[in-house]
Amino acid sequence: MPDDPACGDPETRRRIIEAACEIIAEHGSTSLRSIADRARVSRQAIYLHFGNRTGMLVAVVEHLTEMSNPLSATRRMRSQ
Repeated sequence: MPDDPACGDPETRRRIIEAACEIIAEHGSTSLRSIADRARVSRQAIYLHFGNRTGMLVAVVEHLTEMSNPLSATRRMRSQ
């Protein structure tokens, strides 16, 4: 259910992923509380969007993979 678009605002999901990326880059690890604070959301919002910590980390890895793939960037630019 966490991947269901009806489960929450895409902007909130984006903020959570970006906050997680930033904190992990700065510290090497993080807590859900730190991510929630940086993204200005509740921990419950993280669970709503990702189901659990593992789901959130999978989304972070997918995001980073997509960002590093030039074909994904081209597709993303064309869809905008």
